[in-house]
Amino acid sequence: KMIFFKYYLDISREEQKRRLEARHTDPLKQWKISSLDEKAQEKWEAYSKARDEMFVKTDFVYAPWHVVPTDEKKEARINVMQHFLSAVEYEGKDENKLLYDNDIVFPFSREALEKGKIFP
Repeated sequence: KMIFFKYYLDISREEQKRRLEARHTDPLKQWKISSLDEKAQEKWEAYSKARDEMFVKTDFVYAPWHVVPTDEKKEARINVMQHFLSAVEYEGKDENKLLYDNDIVFPFSREALEKGKIFP
């Protein structure tokens, strides 16, 4: 049996800007600096449009997209792990420890896009 997991780690424009600025001021983050950093904010609308098209064209019943707002990194990471582990079978699985927040990991839908659940 094969299971596909596709997670889109969504970030708000404001949070992305804050993180990109931190790369220039925090010595521990400077290794992350890329020539693409500047373009990320400049081309926000174009990238968002391309992302939306990608969702529509590549979201399938057998391989759905899961959207994860990542402005809160720790919360996002924990919920992705819980989501992933809740979907696979393994010995000693404790369902009570794998309850993830449906507002943090949720399936892509046109409704989520239209209602602003996915960052514009």
